[in-house]
Amino acid sequence: MRGLFLSSGTASFLAFSMTGLFLSLVPAYVTKLSGSDNLALAGGAVALGFPDDGRDNR
Repeated sequence: MRGLFLSSGTASFLAFSMTGLFLSLVPAYVTKLSGSDNLALAGGAVALGFPDDGRDNR
């Protein structure tokens, strides 16, 4: 039981930290590509990343 918890906890931590890393880099990437300093545009791009959890929700 401890091994199962350890592996699932580690995988969850790594997935959450990678998601946070990529979501923190998206605004700078969007503003550089678009050439705009519009914070709403950068925030909208980040908001679009949240609903996609990688599962097929049909």
